[in-house]
Amino acid sequence: MNRHARRLVAIWVVLGILQAGGQVSRGQDPVAPLNGLKAQIYAGRNFQRLVRERIDPSIECFWDHGAPADEAPVDDFSVRWSGWIRAPKAGRYKLLVSCDDGVRLWVGGRQLLNEGGTGAFNLETSVELTDTPQSITVEHFDVGGASWIVLLWQPVGVPVPCPVPPAALFPDEARANAKPDRGDESKSGLIAEYFDKSFSRRLRASTVPRAEAIWGEGAPEWGLPPNAGARYTGVLVPPVTGNYKFIGWADNRMRVWIDGKPLLDADFDRRKHETAFLDLEANVPYPLRIEFVDTVYGGSYLLHWVPPKGDKELCIPPECLFQTKSAVPKRRPPSGPSAAKGE
Repeated sequence: MNRHARRLVAIWVVLGILQAGGQVSRGQDPVAPLNGLKAQIYAGRNFQRLVRERIDPSIECFWDHGAPADEAPVDDFSVRWSGWIRAPKAGRYKLLVSCDDGVRLWVGGRQLLNEGGTGAFNLETSVELTDTPQSITVEHFDVGGASWIVLLWQPVGVPVPCPVPPAALFPDEARANAKPDRGDESKSGLIAEYFDKSFSRRLRASTVPRAEAIWGEGAPEWGLPPNAGARYTGVLVPPVTGNYKFIGWADNRMRVWIDGKPLLDADFDRRKHETAFLDLEANVPYPLRIEFVDTVYGGSYLLHWVPPKGDKELCIPPECLFQTKSAVPKRRPPSGPSAAKGE
């Protein structure tokens, strides 16, 4: 098979995944991201039945009252992330985990955290990280109720922690040891612009892989204040046509626009989730804008959906988010029996 043919086959496989609902099922990850960790999702809190494998860009997952994947239960599930972590600079780092329920953490084959209880936890440990890759494994389980987990880090001299970014995480050792190539930069996810909490002064621009964040008691990135505003922009590409239920929650406030029209306004003071319904067409790029502000410690927000004919609250898959319209891959029209059935 020549190079051109191999490229076409890879594109057709990706399009088949997107036509099926934007989800990569067990045993299918034909174009794994360059960054992130291998995620294995199980039904049962004790890793009883594997239901999904994929690459997660980071461990900053706010599942809320939903499920980590459509194949997983809303309650009583477990997730194992494995791969490699590479610090930008060698030194002593504090590693922090905020989660509900339990968690275990290994770095370089050494167990650093082991919390087998239920409830909300804020845990921390410290470890020497080198500027060469080290293996990392995180295991998490949920028994019931709202669920989340975020892995943060804080080197000596940095005042507050931030979530470990995708750029520091790799699914295998080969990619962890590879030299960065600007041509490999992903255009998926959303553009993030950070401001002071009044949105009067722009502080920095970056990218994020998801439409949710858990800053906890820290900041979105090193060098930014813990109380800040963020504007996330990009395009949302729905995998199927139909009526989507959107769910929003924020601490402190989040506003959402899709296709230039206001959709949600979630405020922590109202003490409830906000919902909205919107008809979307498959594979059409809709402009998305999210504005979030954290005025006190404990900042977090989420924008989830329930897809058409679905019954579970789900995180919007990273493969449905792109920084610009030009970054959205061209999609091959569906054909064959599945297209005739509208699947």
